[in-house]
Amino acid sequence: MSGDHSRRHVLRTAAGALATGGLASVALAGTGAADDDEPTPKAGDEPPVAVHGAEAVPSVHGTRYRTVVGREVRFALARMTTMVVRPGAPRVSECTWTIDGTASLTGPAVTRTWKTTGTREIGLTVEYTDGTVARQTLRVDVVEQNEAPLAVPDVYPARWFDDGAAVTAGEVVTYDATASEDDDGEIVAATWDFDGYTVDGMVVDHEFRRTGPKAVTLTVTDDDGATAETELFVYVERPER
Repeated sequence: MSGDHSRRHVLRTAAGALATGGLASVALAGTGAADDDEPTPKAGDEPPVAVHGAEAVPSVHGTRYRTVVGREVRFALARMTTMVVRPGAPRVSECTWTIDGTASLTGPAVTRTWKTTGTREIGLTVEYTDGTVARQTLRVDVVEQNEAPLAVPDVYPARWFDDGAAVTAGEVVTYDATASEDDDGEIVAATWDFDGYTVDGMVVDHEFRRTGPKAVTLTVTDDDGATAETELFVYVERPER
């Protein structure tokens, strides 16, 4: 079948490339707001930091994040100072944030929006009522917004019509996702849902044994984690006798 004909059966989805409104937490010791057996923070300890609106990127230390140009990112202490602490335990007295080595802000939470790409550094210094100090450094990779891929399913052998494709019951049919596209990367994974039965692969075989209308859903994922989904109508016909 032609590419143009196949595209009539494709629905673009507004798949977000990066997580929004999520919470990534660097859960390290150092705030002094915890159980009785928690050690008193010492100079050099790393306070926990919560990051909203940025997608965490796997790293050894869990202190590297990723966001896109124009998105507001919120950085905050992961545990607020209003939590119950043991009697006499030190409390947070001041939080100071440095952004890109220049901007200096104070408070338990700050926000930042970057207009250009690049790697940014966020520094946090927490001072406690007993004079001890804890520090934390995060790095944020600011990238352009990733475009969602385009899921393009093909089926053969099949008889195509305006609303989908017709296949024969009991016949092994090939479902092909290799025509799927990603303008700013490449397709790295594909999943087929055959009316509730799922199979992974760019090209897979499947056999419907019962006649009637079926819904086949193709989901593709690009190399930056964005996904797109297309539902294809398949009508399963009785075999000729």
